[in-house]
Amino acid sequence: MKLSIAWIFDHIKANWKEIDIPELMARFSATTAEIEDVKHLSIDLDALTIGRSISTSSKGITVEIPEFKKKAILPERSGIVIDSLYLLKKIGKDYSWAILGDLGSEKEGLVPAVWCNLELIKGGWKKSFEAEDYIITLDNKAITNRPDMWGHRGFAREIAALLNVPLEPEENFLVSKPIKHYPQSAPVSSTNPFTIEIAADTPECGQPCKRLAGMYLPKVEYRDSIIYMAHRLARVDARPLNALVDTTNYVMFDIGQPMHAFDEQKISTHKLVARCAQAGETLELLDGDEIKLLPSDYVITDGIRPLALAGIMGGRASAVTEHTHSLFLESGNFDATTIRKTSVRIKKRTEASARFEKSLDPNNNTQALLRYLKLLDQYGISYQSADAVASVGPLAQEKVISVSHQLIVDRLGMTVAPERVEEILSRLGFGVQSFYNDQQVTYTITVSTARATKDITMPEDFVEEIARFIGYEHIPLVMPERSMAPFDIEPIERLKFIKNHMAFGLSMHEIQTYAFYDEEFLKRIDYGPEATLRIANPLSEHWQRLVSSLIPNALKTVYINSHKQDTLRFFECNRVWFNEGQPVEENELAGIFYEHKKPVDFYAGKAWLQSLFTALHIDVEWCKPSKTLDPWYTGYQAAELKYKGRIIGQAGKVDRNMLSKIAEGDAFIFELDAGFLLHYKPEIVTFKQLSKYPEVHLDISVLVPYSVTVAQLQQAVKGAHPLIKDTQLLDFYEKPEWNLQKSITLSFTLSDETKTLTKDEIDAVWNHVVKSVEKLGATIR
Repeated sequence: MKLSIAWIFDHIKANWKEIDIPELMARFSATTAEIEDVKHLSIDLDALTIGRSISTSSKGITVEIPEFKKKAILPERSGIVIDSLYLLKKIGKDYSWAILGDLGSEKEGLVPAVWCNLELIKGGWKKSFEAEDYIITLDNKAITNRPDMWGHRGFAREIAALLNVPLEPEENFLVSKPIKHYPQSAPVSSTNPFTIEIAADTPECGQPCKRLAGMYLPKVEYRDSIIYMAHRLARVDARPLNALVDTTNYVMFDIGQPMHAFDEQKISTHKLVARCAQAGETLELLDGDEIKLLPSDYVITDGIRPLALAGIMGGRASAVTEHTHSLFLESGNFDATTIRKTSVRIKKRTEASARFEKSLDPNNNTQALLRYLKLLDQYGISYQSADAVASVGPLAQEKVISVSHQLIVDRLGMTVAPERVEEILSRLGFGVQSFYNDQQVTYTITVSTARATKDITMPEDFVEEIARFIGYEHIPLVMPERSMAPFDIEPIERLKFIKNHMAFGLSMHEIQTYAFYDEEFLKRIDYGPEATLRIANPLSEHWQRLVSSLIPNALKTVYINSHKQDTLRFFECNRVWFNEGQPVEENELAGIFYEHKKPVDFYAGKAWLQSLFTALHIDVEWCKPSKTLDPWYTGYQAAELKYKGRIIGQAGKVDRNMLSKIAEGDAFIFELDAGFLLHYKPEIVTFKQLSKYPEVHLDISVLVPYSVTVAQLQQAVKGAHPLIKDTQLLDFYEKPEWNLQKSITLSFTLSDETKTLTKDEIDAVWNHVVKSVEKLGATIR
């Protein structure tokens, strides 16, 4: 957000030119909010002049320049109106249309037609023009909790407190006009034919409008942009249009309250009704975009059709134009969440919506209307108005909070005098009453509605106010104390071991991805996760759901890096979340082995992963999936991983159709229950006396149907005879001509602790093995 120092000091009884502005902004950053940039602005008024358009021709637009008693022909520009005044820039002996950048704006575009007292167009207007200024750029995030500071007057209040100088009274900036308050709807009056109503709440959007006020102007003079107002708006990167619209924007930047001006002739019903939108309604906005409304949106209507998208942007059908000669002014206070959701949905974040999202002062809407009329008076724009502002909705009440002096001292960690506390809080605009009782001091503090919406809610908030004005650098530095208790470090050491094995044993790179699904990437792989946790107020439409699996983010990492390397190996140990009626958080270990130019064999992937289980002394069983796995697995090349009947993960080849959407190649993936791996207690390994007799190692190679797994075959071999102590997979092979069969070669070990096995005994065991595997449909090769 940008602000003008000259504009800020309109509200302060001090001359900004006598103050070191960079030093003041440094103090402001230290006490209130971070200032990103302070830029001195100096405009060469000798290079600017005002010209009157007098004719158009094929050569261009002829402009009369009274200041230099010259005429010039300038290029065509859209929207030119003959006999209107325009700001020109002198370049040597030539002239050009002035652009917004000539007034200090970073926006592109021409300065619109301007209004200036005819007596001053020969150059007298420059005497009142602010050629010198400082433009400050503020980090918006720094004042998210300060809705009172989204206008120049809010900044002026803080700066006046810093400088310890008076703030100009608010009444100096408002016209004196009565405000009539109504609970739900305002009726017509002798000078106001409009009714104003806040419709009853609905289940879809509740009642987002807290207050709604209006002012009827049956006659108003249309003017081009007033040059003094236009240049201030341009400096804060607002685009001037015409005096009636500029004044609404000026009010918003001045006191932080958005408002809207409707062309009264375009509201035939003479009604203004704030309500939730209805399904199927549409609205063409001021920028020309037509949007489809949802029941969760909030609109200002004429009782029948939407006129404006509340808190965001007005509608084109009721917009102010050069033909406007009567107005109805509206200013409301709208629910921050409702405005934010609609703004994000339609992808339009305006200056108005940015302010309403911060929970503005509910009582400031009527002040905006009075400020608008004051500006019309200030610039001599003739108008007639209703005899009172009509306001619907209850007034917000100031908060009163009691704070003990001892709490302030305890929280600050330093001694501060009660008189100093009273001084700081009074300078910041709080009402303070002090009560002394047996050397105990208690403050009763009144909080204005401007700061009571979300900023000041509890005693500790006043401690922060006092601390920032005392200066954080003056608070003594004391190291905090922490009680330490012994705890089991085994999970921490186990995690280190797992990461070392993945990184150095399997040559994998660790990744740390975002905790949210990337909605755009999910669309790319055509995956719609279920039972996920959605964020109530997501930072972006692309990051709305917490991850329930680490695999999509691993696939995205391959998608990003596959053009850089042919071989990629990634793993991640992180949290995942599920919605099982209530939020559930678990830890997961996931990884991917990707090859661009060669296949990744399932059994190679199994061997890599099995090396981790072996290192952790976990006897994992690879089983046929008992339920439908996630869509990134290849159905017949995936397995459930079990430990003593408990499922601890899945692993398998990546589905080729899904992989083809992100990269060419082949991949093996796995997902493991990291909580189990980290807290698993392996059996204590003790030494067993080695057999004095030699072991016998045999191999068996069989053809088996695709449906038979290696685990089933190993169980059949090991269970064939008590002398069989161990089995290992040696080889796996497939050929198309084998008609849905595959070749598997296993090795198995025979051992007898009491004697050396004879050939006949070995042959007998072999026969048992053959019979056992034949029951699975195996054929000995």
